[in-house]
Amino acid sequence: PSFACAKDRVTPRSACRMAALNQVHLPRNFPVNISRPEQRVLHALAQGGSVRHERGDGRKITSILCVTRDGAILSDCTLDVFARLRRKQLIASRGGGPYRISRRGLDVVRAQADNR
Repeated sequence: PSFACAKDRVTPRSACRMAALNQVHLPRNFPVNISRPEQRVLHALAQGGSVRHERGDGRKITSILCVTRDGAILSDCTLDVFARLRRKQLIASRGGGPYRISRRGLDVVRAQADNR
């Protein structure tokens, strides 16, 4: 398969492939599909929650814990969901701290009545 793409025209499929292969940041207005578990986690993070993580011997993250702003633990946040949110640049960590929702994540998350 070729990844030919004109500089002025990027199709969603080629942009996703290029980003996955080259770790290129996607444009801010690039459409992102989000599953229900991802949506639940993003809503918890948008309301002030965080994802605490632990690393193993290397740099690999071995366990995560999604905590809401009230201190409740969200069971929908698995390592798989966490990895997908990181890959889509919807969550980010600063200075080794807990993961929080990024600006891109706030743009992508759908509004609901209980969001603040």
